[in-house]
Order: sequence, then structure tokens, then C-alpha cells
Amino acid sequence: MNKKKQKNFVNWSAPAGRRCAPSDQKFFASFFQKSCFSLRFPDEAGFTLLELLVVLAIMAAIVGLVALRGTDRARLVRLPEAAQNLATGLRLARLHAITSGKNFTFAPPLEGSIGISGTKQAVFAPTGAATAAQFVVHDDNRAMEVTVDPLTGRVAVRNAP
Repeated sequence: MNKKKQKNFVNWSAPAGRRCAPSDQKFFASFFQKSCFSLRFPDEAGFTLLELLVVLAIMAAIVGLVALRGTDRARLVRLPEAAQNLATGLRLARLHAITSGKNFTFAPPLEGSIGISGTKQAVFAPTGAATAAQFVVHDDNRAMEVTVDPLTGRVAVRNAP
């Protein structure tokens, strides 16, 4: 046979250590079982369409699960983030009062879906001391408390009881 026709034949080589009889070749080839034979042509490389479709289906399932969990996670992070932002604003207000040498009044901004209740404002003195303040940041079913110590002006964040 010439070389061009040989390229079109199936590679019937058995895995190492296993021998297949010639009569087995026809039987196994008819049922496409790869346990004894490789049904790829010798010069082929790459993946079959079925293999690519299976991988794409698995990737789509994983992306779908991650997207669904991401919305829950964003909702869970929103309240602690709002409480930390409020605490950061209070700390910056205290720093501004100390560096400017004047009293500084801080009133919390209103958040969209996050509510703030409790004290309406905190006044920081140039010494770092402050008026006693307690802010409660809350959403539908959870709450966090941001407090200002009146003697030191220290700001603390904790889960509300």
C-alpha cells in the first residue's frame, strides 16, 4: 500500500502489556470499546466534540452555582461594610478635631437599604474626647452597633444584641 492510504487506517495498537487477537479487533471495533484499542488515527491531535461539550457543560454549571452564591454573599457583606464605613467616618472626624484644634460634629449619612438609628450625631473635642454616641446600623433582620467612648473618643464596632 502506498503511504497516503496508510494514513486513513485506524491505529489498532493495544495498550502496553496487553495483547489482542486479530479476531478481537473486529469485535471491539464494532462496539467502539477503547479498552483494547485506540480508535484515533495516528496523526490526529486534539479533543473530540463530545469531550469539549462535556467540559463546557461542567464549566457552565460551576459558573451558575458561583453566580447564585455571589448574590447571597453580597447581601451578607453589605451590613458589616456599612458599619465599618460609619466607624471610619467617626475616626476621621476625631482626627480632624484633634488636628484642627476645634470641635467637630459628625452626623452619619443615610444609606440606601441600610438603616441607621440611635444617636443623631457625635461631637469630638480637640483633646480627642467625644460626646457619648451609639449608632445602630441595621437591615431587615440583623443589626450592628457602632459606639463612641466619651472619655477617649475610641470607636468600636460589634454585633448588636
